[in-house]
Amino acid sequence: RPSAATLARALSGETADGPAVVEEPKGLELIKKKMHWAVAAAGTVGLVLFQVTGDLADRSVITDATFKNILPFIVGGFVASVVGAWFHGEKGRQRAPAIEWVLYVLIAAGSTLVAMTT
Repeated sequence: RPSAATLARALSGETADGPAVVEEPKGLELIKKKMHWAVAAAGTVGLVLFQVTGDLADRSVITDATFKNILPFIVGGFVASVVGAWFHGEKGRQRAPAIEWVLYVLIAAGSTLVAMTT
């Protein structure tokens, strides 16, 4: 028969070598990082901005060219929000890795380049 200590270790997931490593299913990582919330929130904000700027263009408050220049920044903001959620979706203070900053620069440069060519 197992001892009480052995049974307690087994129930808590510990092994004789220390805590057991339990692997999470692949899809659970995205849920843990709350990616679905980031995509939903950024998408909602993007759609609202698109609607508002479209209405302003329809009312001739802003020109059609200005409206077309705003669109790449709305898309870039959505992509940047998803990147931020990917790197910082878990609780607690987290440092931004260099690749995150590179991605932000590329998103900003791409949005600006597309806006300048429209």
